[in-house]
Amino acid sequence: ERQDKAQYVKCDNQMAFFPWCGMLFDIKTCEVRVDYSRFSGKLVADSLTVDRVGKEGLCLNARMKSFVRPRCLPIFHDARLNGHETIKLNFYQAILFCAVKCICYMCGGMEGGVKRNSAFVYESIEDVILYSSNLINSRLRNVCEEKERHQHGESNIPLWLGMKEAMWLGRHAFCAVLKRKEECTDVVHMLNECFVCNTSEKMCISALEKTASAALRDFNLDSFDI
Repeated sequence: ERQDKAQYVKCDNQMAFFPWCGMLFDIKTCEVRVDYSRFSGKLVADSLTVDRVGKEGLCLNARMKSFVRPRCLPIFHDARLNGHETIKLNFYQAILFCAVKCICYMCGGMEGGVKRNSAFVYESIEDVILYSSNLINSRLRNVCEEKERHQHGESNIPLWLGMKEAMWLGRHAFCAVLKRKEECTDVVHMLNECFVCNTSEKMCISALEKTASAALRDFNLDSFDI
């Protein structure tokens, strides 16, 4: 009897994942990630629709939210499915991918580019990170309410990320992408000013920095044509 061999994807930390429908399932823990290798090279830009009908700023803001929305699903952020490190990594990479698509969009569709619109771009970045966090919270709440209706019991919303953690990870992800473009220097500077912290926050930030480093290695920005 012939048996087909399953194809696995291995990360640099030797974790093995089973790819399915654009997702990667850890074969040991069943935790779930997004397979971003599908968009490497020029594919990330090929899938873009650039708006050229005026009001480029409003169009950018709407597009940024559309870039991140598909990766705000509960399956990637539910603490009942994924460990805290995987949840942080998933959120970071979701914003990272949004930033990659944004830089392609802004360079091709915003009049005056980023340099002449730094303040607006910064405000849009803050807005999309907050939007992503709130959307995930809302979707997790909906899942819990649905479970309550079917099981006639009380189901607590699983804690995934605090707002401060989400904002830090989101800003760091955008900085990692934007610093590759000289015209984005002013925006990067604005984002870096938000990283000033007091002593009590340093331990938490050290853990977030480790998450960001692991997420960047796994994502491999160099494989994207930006």
